[in-house]
Amino acid sequence: MTVEEVQKKYNVSFTPEKPASSQGLSAAEAAKRLEEYGPNQLSPPKKRHPFLKFLDHLLGLFNLMLLVAGVASYILLAIDFEGNKPNLWLGAILLAVAFLNAFIEFFQGQKSAAILESFLNLIPAKCYVVRDGKVAQISALELVLGDIVYARSGDKLPADLYIFSANELKVDNSSLTGEADPQERGPRNRYQNPLEATNLVFNGTLVVNGEGYGVVVRTGDNTVIGQIASLTANEERGKSPLTTEIDLFVKLIASVAAVVAIIFFILGLTAKGLNISQALNFAIGTFVSFVPEGLPATVTILLTFAAKRMALRNVLEGPVSERPILGDATESGLLRNAAAKIKDFDGIYDRYPKVLEIPFNSDNKWALTVHRKPHDKGDLMLYLKGAPERVLRLCSTFLQGNETVPLTEEHKKQFEATYTLMASKGHRVLAFAALALPREQYPADFVFNKDPPNYPTTGLTFYGLVSLEDPPKHGVREAIGHCREAGIKVMMVTGDHPLTAEAIGRKINLMLQDTKEKLAQKRNVPVESIPESDVNAIVIHGEQIDHLTESDWENIFDKEEIIFARTSPKHKLQIVKRAQSRGHIVGVTGDGVNDSPALKKADLGIAMNVSGSDVSKEAAAMILIDDNFASTVSGIEEGRLIFQNLKKSVRYTVTHTMPQVWANLLYIIVPLPLPLGAMLILVTDLGFELFNALSYAWDPPESKTGLMKLAPRKPVTAASIERLRRREREAAADRPPHDPESGTPPPRTLSAKISNGWRTVKSVFTRRFWRDHFEETEEEVLVDREILCWSYLEAGTIETIGCLATYFTAMWYYKRLTPYEAQRYAGQWGTDGPITLMNGNILSVDEQKEVNNVGQSGYYMAIFFQQCFNLFICKARLGLPIGSFMFSNRYNFVGILFGMALVCFVVYVPPLNVAFSTSWHLSPIMWLIPIGNGCLLFGYAIVRTIIIRMRNPIKYTRDVVGLQMYPTRWSTRG
Repeated sequence: MTVEEVQKKYNVSFTPEKPASSQGLSAAEAAKRLEEYGPNQLSPPKKRHPFLKFLDHLLGLFNLMLLVAGVASYILLAIDFEGNKPNLWLGAILLAVAFLNAFIEFFQGQKSAAILESFLNLIPAKCYVVRDGKVAQISALELVLGDIVYARSGDKLPADLYIFSANELKVDNSSLTGEADPQERGPRNRYQNPLEATNLVFNGTLVVNGEGYGVVVRTGDNTVIGQIASLTANEERGKSPLTTEIDLFVKLIASVAAVVAIIFFILGLTAKGLNISQALNFAIGTFVSFVPEGLPATVTILLTFAAKRMALRNVLEGPVSERPILGDATESGLLRNAAAKIKDFDGIYDRYPKVLEIPFNSDNKWALTVHRKPHDKGDLMLYLKGAPERVLRLCSTFLQGNETVPLTEEHKKQFEATYTLMASKGHRVLAFAALALPREQYPADFVFNKDPPNYPTTGLTFYGLVSLEDPPKHGVREAIGHCREAGIKVMMVTGDHPLTAEAIGRKINLMLQDTKEKLAQKRNVPVESIPESDVNAIVIHGEQIDHLTESDWENIFDKEEIIFARTSPKHKLQIVKRAQSRGHIVGVTGDGVNDSPALKKADLGIAMNVSGSDVSKEAAAMILIDDNFASTVSGIEEGRLIFQNLKKSVRYTVTHTMPQVWANLLYIIVPLPLPLGAMLILVTDLGFELFNALSYAWDPPESKTGLMKLAPRKPVTAASIERLRRREREAAADRPPHDPESGTPPPRTLSAKISNGWRTVKSVFTRRFWRDHFEETEEEVLVDREILCWSYLEAGTIETIGCLATYFTAMWYYKRLTPYEAQRYAGQWGTDGPITLMNGNILSVDEQKEVNNVGQSGYYMAIFFQQCFNLFICKARLGLPIGSFMFSNRYNFVGILFGMALVCFVVYVPPLNVAFSTSWHLSPIMWLIPIGNGCLLFGYAIVRTIIIRMRNPIKYTRDVVGLQMYPTRWSTRG
């Protein structure tokens, strides 16, 4: 727009020649516009009170049932204090676990608001405006459309401005465009791209030189930075696959536990003849035995330890606030290398001072300078560099030796062929030209204008091409090779020329096979005749992306080697969404503000620490401390190890629930005196089991090479894509309808939350739930059928047998009570006076309680000893549970020692016997029974593993042919 058009559109008066004397808006008009358009700020996210957020976590399905069980324990305590004394501790522990889980989830959910806050930090608090003919300082929030803003070096721009007057004004747009060099801005513009328009400056960018006056043309959410913020806010990052799997497992266990507890409550009232208080106590114990209360804490702490290890390997989880360092290290390195080859580098500029500079831009694709350098025809020399195809168009001659020769079409074809050859090798190619300016037309004191230009841009002499080989950073080639060996598809999204991008891809192991074009060239046939099935590599030009059909995207992602070239930042988000729609787990690297939507949308956003902006770091889930892509290999390796160790921990933890559940089942079915009380169940889950499960956090990989060769857990196949889309259709049908006009979901009212919660509970008991989560697939999940089978049916049953053997033997050893007599007197145990045993011994009520406490102590101790064997069995995921690997983690033994100390403390310290219903009379000889049964369990596990591996061997990735994994002088340069 012209100055007159801007004045008319925004109804404001200003004088470009004397901007400080401009009239600007009146105070009344500014107030009116402020009322009409609102303050100049980015819309904050809809915030809910932190207490309400905490309640959301506290009232989740798992925590809600813990709360109900805890409150019910205290209600029973209030009704009958003497009969329910253990409930004092039981209720407290259940409530404490629920609140602890909620606090952990609450603090993990505080990150999303920080992303928008980092955008808000880009907006200055104060700015200078011209109103009523005077320069005044106001709050940036009060800026309105049409305001005249004065900005100088060091100021952060408060809105998007149309510059109508400038004095050597330069701005830093690196956070928006990635261009590190300061950009000149002034009243005139010749470019169509708004981000490169020389008369526009943008909200949140920094003035690095000069000063200028501009009219506010966009404020708040309408600014460029506001649109990016809005896009980021609208892109919700879904739950990670691991979180989804943990949530599924918790929902499954909690729902089944609740149903079984209700059934047992009814059985207690009817079959057992218990009163309501006793039946409810029994139901609570059943629920507690089913639910691994320590599992959420175990998972959280395991992930915390893993994050610390990753930080030591230059991979930081979570955002870190650090001021970004502008510039690209590779480009800076090229300049330093050039300076090292030229003596007196700075002296050249002193001898030949610059009198004009036109910086490079995407429209011209060239940069121009004029220097004072005397020659035969005059005192000024014009130099031009840029994209070869653009520079050649401006030239009419070329330098051959010391002579100037006319540039013919044949010469141009030769230069273009040379350029294509250089680009195909991955070189970045620049063309150079010059023109000796004649003294008659351009005297030494000639004043050049940038706009309108009064310098020549035609008739230049072509000097030649310079090929810059910009080698990949140290270790990148090997890193991509390791990723591909691990079954990970690495795609390049770049702004480079397709030929350059492909050549670089071939240097760094990203592209090894022939594209359709190369294959056609080899076969000497038209490109169209090459079938898609013969091609496994593809290079997509950015101009094609907006016109791709669904089938085109399907075809692209079916390829193993993919490069997107000449892309804009907005394409990255589209590529992420398309990949996710096929079920891919997507990781994205980025460092700029405009990368933040893709970083947030990706399953794993990876930001750069050194060159990354604050916004990109906040949007990302992981940060590379050293900006080195090679660090991602460490992250992948650590991530796979985390999953393996989590799987071991879950497999180990869930196993002990079966002896706990069977204790309650036998209490009702046989019946027996209760073999394991609710307090001992809790002290098991939150005691020695927690110590042992946490020790897996330090488990090294069974095989470092084997870990990285494991097939991806969720391979994308035609079957998996169809399964994903079927589930999406079914989920969409169950989802509450959105508003037909705005497309927004229904408000989160209390009734909606209750309805959603009930729908979640019901879903567990539907055929679709079990079909979706236990159907035959190639995917490996955290809790699979193998784990459930081992924990509940095999190891769980074997451990239950060992626990019962210890329980009955301990009671017989202490008071010669046989299993038959335990079953016979179970209905009157500890309540109806003395009982006479078959051997003539008479047990008083107190002795009956003590005998059962001895049995409970044996049952509790048996779980510990057998789980110690299971601890080492679960360590082996890829091979047999034997060998030196079993002793590679000292913390396994530390966990066992702590667990042993706790078990002995609970059983053999008399003051604790009352709280936990244990007895110090348990003989250490009883330890031999679970130890012997543990040895049987260990032998069974070895035989089982051999059979399983024979029938279902571990799936490893196939070898990638052609990888260059041996360092060269380029790949090892730091």
